[in-house]
Amino acid sequence: MKELAEAALDTRKQMGRSRRELRRVTKDHAKIGAMAKVVGLPTACVLWVCCGDPGEYSCAAAYSKALGLNLAERSSGTYQGKLKISKRGKSMSRRWLYFAAMRWVQDPLVRPWYERKKAKDQTGMRALVAVMRKLSKAVYHVAGRGAAFEAARLFPGIKAGKRAATTTSQAQPAVAR
Repeated sequence: MKELAEAALDTRKQMGRSRRELRRVTKDHAKIGAMAKVVGLPTACVLWVCCGDPGEYSCAAAYSKALGLNLAERSSGTYQGKLKISKRGKSMSRRWLYFAAMRWVQDPLVRPWYERKKAKDQTGMRALVAVMRKLSKAVYHVAGRGAAFEAARLFPGIKAGKRAATTTSQAQPAVAR
């Protein structure tokens, strides 16, 4: 038990060192800093590595497509398929966006939108994918076009005066860890 506790502490220390190193390396990078306001610094770095500068894409849909989040129908001559994400981009970017979406839906101001979407689609995964798609488009507009990030524009129903709860270190929804 003692060895496991020591290993957990060592892992926590390593995570802290990694976070500090990420902040140090990206402190002068304005676009990654802007992306971090939407999805957090680690996810922003992963998206930058996987797809590059969002400003190099012609539109938000092109950036989402590069991430593999565009909707595609898988049908044949006899089978009428449903709309699903294409999964064409790097899976690592979708995985990290999934984690960011999971953090966002825990925010008390975003939760009602998520619950309505989940009830409408009758599945939580479709609602999470919708959040992922919204986040990818927000990343494009914030980093690629220089727009200010407003959660109220991203999730209808959030009052413009209220902002989603954010942590000061990572600028993403506050989550009990």
